[in-house]
Amino acid sequence: MLTMLLRSSFAGRACTSVVINVADEDRHADETLRSLQFGARLAGVIVSQDNMPQIAQAVNTEALEGKLKNQLRRARAELEDMKTQGQAAGPGSICTPAQAQNFITNDKKLKNLQVKAKEIEIQKQESGKNLTKSSKNNNGIDDQLRKIKAEISMLTANIARNKTAVDRLSEMPLWKLTFRAYLSKEAEMRDIENRLGTL
Repeated sequence: MLTMLLRSSFAGRACTSVVINVADEDRHADETLRSLQFGARLAGVIVSQDNMPQIAQAVNTEALEGKLKNQLRRARAELEDMKTQGQAAGPGSICTPAQAQNFITNDKKLKNLQVKAKEIEIQKQESGKNLTKSSKNNNGIDDQLRKIKAEISMLTANIARNKTAVDRLSEMPLWKLTFRAYLSKEAEMRDIENRLGTL
């Protein structure tokens, strides 16, 4: 409907700019989604040589979404195959089960700490917006964030040191590195996930 109302703005030598307003609050999610969908449709408007607007062939988002989901499924399957072939990073062949478990535990702990740090940063931002909160609360949040960041730093250094360790007898690494093909497939999968997220 709105595109039809704006039709006269697209003809001739008109330069039309459209501002799409979005909000990051949950209560505005539906309106934001509709605005973005309208913007996507509007981006498909083409002005022909005779200055008559024509709507470009609409991209069928459902078909595109299905195609991207199939690509994502294939990429995940290929990544699993690469893992079973030993192309992904992980404990080396001479790594003991206890050492392997230590690698896995430390990686999980690091991810959890990173998530917790992000949550505290968000909490800090929100409490900064709310001026009725006391500064004592903000100091507590700052201290908590500082402690978690220090723990993340120490754990990251420990993980890096452990992953570069070499067995003294065999001189083989305890941690095997990721093949480039695996890394590029991971990047491809993240790209597909991001594209799916924008639909």
